[in-house]
This record gives sequence, C-alpha cells and structure tokens, in this order.
Amino acid sequence: MNIEIRGAGFDNKGAELMLRAILLHYSGRGDLRFVVSAYTGTYEQRARYGLYTRMAASRLGLRGRLLPLILHRGYRRRYGLVSSAEISAVLDASGYAFGDPWGSGPARNALRDFHDARRHGASIALLPQAFGPFEDKRVRDLFVQVKESVDLLYARDTISYRHAVQCGGRSDHVSVAPDITHLVDGHLPEDRGLPPRAVAIVPNSMILKADRSLATAYFRMLKTACEHLIRHGFTPILLLHEQREDRALVARTYEALGRPLPTVTEEDPVVLKGILGTAAFVFASRYHALVSALSQGIPAVAVGWAHKYDELFSDYGVPQLCLSLHSDWSRINELLELLTNEETRRLLTKGIAERAEVNRRKVRKMWKEVDHLLFG
Repeated sequence: MNIEIRGAGFDNKGAELMLRAILLHYSGRGDLRFVVSAYTGTYEQRARYGLYTRMAASRLGLRGRLLPLILHRGYRRRYGLVSSAEISAVLDASGYAFGDPWGSGPARNALRDFHDARRHGASIALLPQAFGPFEDKRVRDLFVQVKESVDLLYARDTISYRHAVQCGGRSDHVSVAPDITHLVDGHLPEDRGLPPRAVAIVPNSMILKADRSLATAYFRMLKTACEHLIRHGFTPILLLHEQREDRALVARTYEALGRPLPTVTEEDPVVLKGILGTAAFVFASRYHALVSALSQGIPAVAVGWAHKYDELFSDYGVPQLCLSLHSDWSRINELLELLTNEETRRLLTKGIAERAEVNRRKVRKMWKEVDHLLFG
C-alpha cells in the first residue's frame, strides 16, 4: 500500500519532525510504502527515510499523464517512483498552510493533488494543523473545496476549528486533535545536552515576514530576555529550528546583543527535541520548538505571530506565558522573573507534564480514527 505524505520538509525541523511522527506511527507495518513529491527535499534527504517519489504528473499536463504509460510499473519500482494511480491514501501534514497569510497558492496546489488522488480512489486525511483566518474570499472558497475533498480534517486548536467550520461547506468530518509530534520522543546523544541553567532561545524569521516593521522590536525583545537571563545566572543559548532562513537571524541577534551567544544547530529534529528537553526553560518563536519543550514538561515562553501560539499555550494551561510582539520590556521581565524562580518553575513543570500526557492520549485517539479510514 502506498501512502503519500504532503506538507513534510527538511529545512524546517518542525516539518521534518511531523514526517518522523508519521513514520514512527507506522514503523511496524512492513506492507506500507511512503511517498512524497519530487519537490520535497533532495534525493539524499528522501532516501535517508526510505521514501518513494511520486511522479509529478499533474504538474506536467498531457506529458505528465503519459509518463506512467512510458515508464512501466517494473521500471518505476526499480527507481523508487510511484504514479498517482498507485497512491492509496494521502496524509497532509502541512502544519499551517491554509489561511489568508499564505494566499490562495497552497489551497490551489492541495486541491489539484487531492482531485488527482480522488480520481484514483485514495483516502485523504488532513492531520492536525492550523487553519485560517479566511477573510479573503478566494482563499476561503478554495479551502471549502479542499475541505470537501478530504475524508478527515483535524484542527490543532479551537480557533482553527472555528475557522475551518465557519468558512462554509460540510463540517461533519472536522474535529480537533493536538500536534502529532507529541508522540515523538527526543533522542539525546552523549555530550549533546545543554549545560545546567541553560535557556534555549529559538528565533523565527517568519515573524519578520509577518510584519517587517516589528523587526526592531523583536530583536530588542531578544536582547531584553538575554540580558535578564545573564543577570540571574542563566546561560542563553541560541538554537536554530530552521536551517536556512533562521540562520540569517544569528548575526542580527549577535548585533542586537552586542556579543555572540553559544549557538546550537542540528540536522536531526529528534536530536533537537532531545536537546530542548535538557533546557531549564525555552524562549521561542518556532511553534514546533515550543511543542517539543512543552511535550517534555519543559516550561517555555512564546513570542508568537499567529493564533496557533496562544492556542497551544492555552491548551497547556499557561496562556500567561505567551507574549506578543507588542509586549513591553516590563511584561517580558515579569515572565522571566517567574521562570528564573526555581520553585515557580518546578510547579509549572508539573502542570505542563500532566497536560502533555493528556495531549498524547488525544493524538493516539486521532491515529485510531485515521487508521480506521486507511485500513477499515
């Protein structure tokens, strides 16, 4: 059985961690082959996970439709190629792709792929992700078509659920489930942990894309946080959760601070999660870095740019630990005073760990529903 995974990636370690979560869930099934688009990473990256490559027939028009006829099944199997007609199910793990911030492109591309999959009888599930808002009519209308093309659709939070339901179309197959990476355990090789009293600072270039005018405020916020931590005997450590665009923030962060920080990069997202699990706490703007921390019982402060951050922290019972880009220095210092206090941090850790176990149970329930769709 061939299962296509959409929305996975390799530069963004959160996207790769979602890929790992899917492969982990089905690790005992030797009868399954997992397939991704030829546009997903490089050949070497796909080969590392044993992923097959779907021929992008729909993108090539008539030539694409002729490809499976020219390249017969035996030839395709020899070179790890799979045609659209051979896909039995599609699991979309896009994270956050459907909504006004992204325009109509992602929904249009998904609709093309889903129509192609449906034509060959494939089942389709949108795994837990953020949705909306849908104020733009073009984006809304396309998403309604996407929604009606799939069998199951999971929102990661209540606001995303509301956006998905209220945009129109049928919604009896829409429900809420936490992010699937809750079930991925971090791995920590020897000597890769952070030192005692280290705080992982995880930046996000998306914040600057969301509103470039707030760049100065963002770097001032990082500076304020690092200075506060150093005064209280903690070691701020810059950790990159995206290997390409976030790397450009390193020099700007150093410049804002007037000094370099110890900086951690890691190709393996599971090792990154293991490293985050050794932090005293985390100060982050990358969603999956925050999930990786909270799911291991590690307290965190979020600096968010979309509703998914507020909803994640509300889900963990700590909405007060979520900052906006408009938060002033006194608010930042107030939160850091809480987290640099050992007793407060211990209490937060206990409550967060309890919520993490609840979320893991919810993800397991979601997988049972998806498995029933795929295997009956």
